[in-house]
Amino acid sequence: MKRYNVILLALVTLLTLSIVSSANASISQPNWIAPLVKNENDSFYGATVTGYEAGSTATLVVNVYNHLWGTADMNVSTVGVRFDWGESYNSTEASMTDPFPIARALR
Repeated sequence: MKRYNVILLALVTLLTLSIVSSANASISQPNWIAPLVKNENDSFYGATVTGYEAGSTATLVVNVYNHLWGTADMNVSTVGVRFDWGESYNSTEASMTDPFPIARALR
């Protein structure tokens, strides 16, 4: 009987892990908020460059959409940005202890 309970517990654990998973996303359309010093195409980089004055606070607005309609709501627990110079920053608006809920999409 004990062996049966252990096997059953292992199967339930594997099933739960396959249903609940974390997700990663990328920012497809960044929306930087003023006070910008520069937010225009740069011929040297060949891309849009967003610049702030040194020491100022940069604000990035990110739109998140739960495309998994008909399933459970989604919780965002970490929002982080990694810059090309190696620095990483995490948002204080969401955390593992205080996630930001996103309702499922309705059709």
